[in-house]
Amino acid sequence: MGSGMMGQGGRMGPGMMNGMSGMMGSFNLIDVVAEQVGLTADEVRDELATGISIADLAAKYEVDVQVIVTEALAQHQAALDAAVESGALTPEQAATMQPMMASMLATRISQPWGAGHGGMNGTCPGMGAQGNVPNA
Repeated sequence: MGSGMMGQGGRMGPGMMNGMSGMMGSFNLIDVVAEQVGLTADEVRDELATGISIADLAAKYEVDVQVIVTEALAQHQAALDAAVESGALTPEQAATMQPMMASMLATRISQPWGAGHGGMNGTCPGMGAQGNVPNA
């Protein structure tokens, strides 16, 4: 599927934590964070590039991190539903991906954001050459 199962480009690609696009629907964690904290996506990237976590960023802007997680999972589920509808995924594949995303978010949301971490420049095994969530 091109550069990896999760698509490529600015929307849910490259990598699962940054976005899902094309035949997979549309989901981008950076966009979700930006919307919830009242910043632009570029401002979120700049703040995260300092090495803080999404949880730290949420606290800085007095946003409950659970609101970000809930919205991210809702958008991810919508993207999975669209992928099933388009035939890009089977219902069984989609059913396994949402719990993986929930687990990944629970783990990664409090970790400092940096090179190789969703939305940055690392690689993600199994997610294609452009993926960027290591060992998710």
